[in-house]
Amino acid sequence: MNEGQHQFSKRKGRRLSHSHKALSIAAGTLTLVLLLTPAAVWADSSFTTKIDSASSASGSTTVRGSASGSTANSPSVVSDKVPAGAKISSAQAEKLVLEMFPLLSKAKLTSVSFGDTNRYPVDYDKKWNLEYSYQYGNGSSGFDARVDGVTGEVLSVNLPERLIQTYSRPDATKVDEAAAKKIALEWIAKKVKGLDTTKLKEDAPFYMGNNSLFGSQSYYFSFDVPVNGIISNYEKLQVTVNYNGEVTGYYRNKSFSAYPPSKPAISLEAAEKTFREGLEIELAYVPDQMFSRQPAKYFLGYVPSQNSANSIDAHTGKKTVFPPTDQQEPEFKPESIPVGKGAVYAPSKTPILDDDAAAERLHALVEVPKSYAIVNKQLSKSGRDNQKVWNLSLNQKQDNNGFTNDSIFATIDAENGRLVSFHYNDYGPKRKEYKPSGKIITPAEAKARALEIVQKLVPNASAEFKLTSVTNRDPKDPSSTYVYSFKRYLNGILVFNDFVNLSLSSDGAVRDFSTSINADTSSLPASKPAISKEEAKKRYLDDTKLELRYESTGGSYQLNGNVIPESNKLVYAPIPVNGEDTYYSFAPINATTGARQEIYSSTGETKLKEAKDIQGHPLEKALTELVKYRVLVPDQDGKVKPNEPIAQGDWMIMASRAYYPDLENYYGSEDGQPIGGIEFGTEYYKAIQTYISNNWITINPDIPLNLTNKLTRERLAEYLVEMLHYKKLAGFYSQPSDLAGVSDAASISNKGAVSIALRLKLLDVKDGKFEPDRIVTRAEAADVLIRLKALIGKTDSFLEQFR
Repeated sequence: MNEGQHQFSKRKGRRLSHSHKALSIAAGTLTLVLLLTPAAVWADSSFTTKIDSASSASGSTTVRGSASGSTANSPSVVSDKVPAGAKISSAQAEKLVLEMFPLLSKAKLTSVSFGDTNRYPVDYDKKWNLEYSYQYGNGSSGFDARVDGVTGEVLSVNLPERLIQTYSRPDATKVDEAAAKKIALEWIAKKVKGLDTTKLKEDAPFYMGNNSLFGSQSYYFSFDVPVNGIISNYEKLQVTVNYNGEVTGYYRNKSFSAYPPSKPAISLEAAEKTFREGLEIELAYVPDQMFSRQPAKYFLGYVPSQNSANSIDAHTGKKTVFPPTDQQEPEFKPESIPVGKGAVYAPSKTPILDDDAAAERLHALVEVPKSYAIVNKQLSKSGRDNQKVWNLSLNQKQDNNGFTNDSIFATIDAENGRLVSFHYNDYGPKRKEYKPSGKIITPAEAKARALEIVQKLVPNASAEFKLTSVTNRDPKDPSSTYVYSFKRYLNGILVFNDFVNLSLSSDGAVRDFSTSINADTSSLPASKPAISKEEAKKRYLDDTKLELRYESTGGSYQLNGNVIPESNKLVYAPIPVNGEDTYYSFAPINATTGARQEIYSSTGETKLKEAKDIQGHPLEKALTELVKYRVLVPDQDGKVKPNEPIAQGDWMIMASRAYYPDLENYYGSEDGQPIGGIEFGTEYYKAIQTYISNNWITINPDIPLNLTNKLTRERLAEYLVEMLHYKKLAGFYSQPSDLAGVSDAASISNKGAVSIALRLKLLDVKDGKFEPDRIVTRAEAADVLIRLKALIGKTDSFLEQFR
């Protein structure tokens, strides 16, 4: 299993695929989102894609009704007709969904479709898709439900927050996690027919879920659904239960392909021997966070070499390889890139400042057919360091001056003109056969051309990259491509997740090119490990056991646009011996400490760290709550320093994390301009963006914010009043009489802000004094956030979406 090949998409990554146009990287790298361009980063040649589309698939049956007016369903939306391939009608599908979630009767069913999977490649085209709309005031929420058109099994429903809030019981008793789990299992037993809840195995969901302190809290439960008594990496059932004990969401992930018999042909002992002997460990520079948008800090670690930690086929006894292909060169050893005679990478002489220069740069780097014309050019930010990039979209021209749907997407670094990605959009239901315009080249000629192209497009290619994988094209398929993967090595050490992927057509044209070049050579750690490779391998083996499992692969696109059929294999899968997150990636071994180091969550942890310095604190309850919701994240020593005075910017970070715990990944504005004197990339910048997006602050661009100043109680009151949108109202409470009983009222400048904060019980008076100039501690700020949370739904505008 190489870096980025941790079965993320086929195991965990596919569990909650509700987004449109989602790009999944199989054999496991990342699950990303395809927005304007496919400038996503791929970790090796063995990557694949799945594309969800909002548009209807060809051949689907769709009936639409009006979304306005009464919530009563229009008679034209559903019918008793059973279309070809189905065994239930749309009316029956609607009934099944309503039986599972009666609250849907309060929403309006606006359209139904059969065979519209909104996903390519099509995994199963016999689903009913029911689209709903819930109207509230001048707004509405759209959502859908899916039902198996053959078996009648409900596959997914996720109720919108507005609908839940409107009909939630106001006197509902809050439930804890244990009670919510009991509710979930009882609900499954009652609502999901033919499923024995005693056979379900709880699968701890990725801990960093959607909950936030200020959000509508819910519990997320994920269960493995056994097949033939064996756990599958794909069969999942997920239920969401809110804090009122109401089930608000259901998702069933299942394979629609046949499963092989559950009896293995080889023994566990034989599989363990093969796995143990085949496991290879490699020293690497590893980023501390894989999925964060923040620049990574690198540590020296040991990771399994390519494919060596993959599962063992329980029928053949061989290691599984993904994607399965007869064209991939076996046991490929990394090869250095020889310095060629052709062009080498040269950055642009000046930054690419306009779209015409970006288009010119693209044509200088890659040969683009003359039949394609640029139809869209956009400057945006991308990557960990938010570098400015040009996103270019090209479409093929037609004789009538129009354009076809054949398209190319390219991304160019605006600073240096480097080609980040180039991609023919070959994905979709109707893929055209490739027609070569030149001579068909041999595998040897293709490899030589690939090495020339990489040296032209990649900085320091010969010195820093090695060819690590070659997949030759299928000569029987005109559209099949040659695929090459390159990995980055610095100081002779692998750079984890820095790579280049290249795909060439049969006549040597670039069809796909993608890069991930993140590591800064000046910030890498010392390259001498404290533990040996042998010790690291022993640690991996000691931490790992093999277990008989079903493994689902395929159902996705390869880099060359070909579809890998979905299939299920019986395997001996490596899993952690301690029972941790079974099919999630194995954490690398830190080569300095010898300990596992988690890198696959936005905060570097899959579980919450325990705060070790809050026990017995007068505000322990508030502090515990803020640690739970990741408003406060304990440091490496497990400390949150509750009694430490905080700066104004620290308060803004805490309040922002109460709204969005993954603040490090907050997108916000992409222009990178200073805000109130706060420079882009500094510690308070994303907090300022969060404040602005929620209208929690009004900034005068001519007056810099002094966020490094300590936070006084009076300044905190001002922040609170502005967050609540009571700043103007505070002007009516500016008299000493508005602070009756406060002995130090004369020393308070903004009496209105303090008065409102006291009236709302966000702040207190102690011994008759407010103490406006006293500095607020982290624990006191935590207590205020808990009080502020209690106001949600009780004011006219504060966080109205969470009412």
